[in-house]
Amino acid sequence: PQENIDRMQGGTVLNPHAQQVLSHLVEQKTVQTPGDVTSRLDEEMSNILSSRRDPSEKWKLYQDTLRRYLFFSGKKEEEEKPQINTPEQGSYNTDLILSAVPKKYKHQAASLVSHLNTTGGRIRWDPSGVVELDGRRLPGSNIVDLVNDAVRHRKTVKASGRKEFARFLQEINTPREFVGNKSFWTLNAYAYRAYIETLLNYGRDAKNGHLQNSLWSKDTAGLFNVPRGGAKATNEEAIIVFNHGMEERARMIVGEKVVELMGHIHCDVFNQDKFLLNGVDMRLRFVRAKDSFCLIDATQKNFKVKLVDACLLVRRAKLNPAVLLGHAKSLSKTTAKYPLTRVEVKSFVLHRGTTGETIDNAILGQLPKRVILGFVDNAAFNGNKDKNPFDFQNWGINFLSLYVDGVQVPGRPLMPNFDSDCHLDAESYNTLFSGTGIHFADHGMDISRAEYRDGYCLFAFDLTPDLSANCATHWNLVKTGSLRIKVQFDSATKTNLNCILYAEYDNILEIDSTRQIIVDYNS
Repeated sequence: PQENIDRMQGGTVLNPHAQQVLSHLVEQKTVQTPGDVTSRLDEEMSNILSSRRDPSEKWKLYQDTLRRYLFFSGKKEEEEKPQINTPEQGSYNTDLILSAVPKKYKHQAASLVSHLNTTGGRIRWDPSGVVELDGRRLPGSNIVDLVNDAVRHRKTVKASGRKEFARFLQEINTPREFVGNKSFWTLNAYAYRAYIETLLNYGRDAKNGHLQNSLWSKDTAGLFNVPRGGAKATNEEAIIVFNHGMEERARMIVGEKVVELMGHIHCDVFNQDKFLLNGVDMRLRFVRAKDSFCLIDATQKNFKVKLVDACLLVRRAKLNPAVLLGHAKSLSKTTAKYPLTRVEVKSFVLHRGTTGETIDNAILGQLPKRVILGFVDNAAFNGNKDKNPFDFQNWGINFLSLYVDGVQVPGRPLMPNFDSDCHLDAESYNTLFSGTGIHFADHGMDISRAEYRDGYCLFAFDLTPDLSANCATHWNLVKTGSLRIKVQFDSATKTNLNCILYAEYDNILEIDSTRQIIVDYNS
């Protein structure tokens, strides 16, 4: 279609070679305009599909034609490289920072810089632009580069101090609409997504079965941070306590053993049951977490995780040529549609000493169908070899509620009491079942009520009108709005906390006849 040719010219297609079709054809003087390219492609494909050839021959010709228009050599798309003015003297004020940002991103950058100026001096930069965060200087950094990195994705430039700056933006709860670079919000996001999905979607049989291949071993409630070999109990000098999950995992690798692991990739497109069309360019990028995030180590030996080998197992299916031709005819009229459950993981920092926090605009835009909340130690979230990053403690929470466009969800807020001599947490514990679609069915997730308060304290909310977030038979109307979180604690928090927000959305991914990808959300 014409819009796909326009998309090729604009450089917004998934396949980087597809944009080169037009320039190649113009050089060969076979076409002069995008409209001619479209007409020629449609004409050739129409002639093939309407011919009386054998289906196998038709399919081969169809593939060859499509390949000629999509895959060939040529010059690569030039990346946008804005010029950054770096004066030898003078202060890096807001005007100077914004002058180095492309016009398209100036409004976003202005909002971000304005937000940075409200932090009470936690972030500063000297006349040469070098950034200082909470009194710690970032050598080689530059505020102009960091702001440019934050508002847009730059493939060819990575600013010095980027990770520290991204973490700082999370700590000051920077609104998402101020940051256009999605990678700024993915710090450890995959790890929490994988953990939450595994913890809440599988019962005891799976966790004692195939999930062992990915080294799943349930941590002992209340003892998440106990290292291998055990530790003395808090109040009993003579008693040694063990985290049995840690002991089982440690036995697999102690002595620098090589262990083979195998597991499911927690990615939206891999959580649906439809085959992917042929000819679609798919690339996977894996980013390793820090060793201090992956390992609990009571020694000073600085152990590391070393990847010896890795492979991707992909199942392919060879279809009958007649079926493939049927697909081709359908794609000439419409797109292939893939309903997806899109997952987004966010993190918000709650600072030490707070007795309550309201997180405004935790979600702004499309509203999710399901939300799961949990709270972890900020040091563990950022990687600390003494702490387990998946220790979702209760932290003395005595009030928790969501507000969707100002309407409280649930209608009555959760008001648990997690004191050791109280058992007033049934309503909170029940959200694990009402929010995940189990309700009163005859299956579970291998989390007891006693374990819930000691490391498995998650709160799940089904935001659909008919509690059908877990139902695949129908969708609810997609709504937009804002979601606010309000939480209160029994006493002032003794450490910085990270509120982990796991959200699920109903979305559609479409693929057209030229194998271009169309989504109904901002990627």
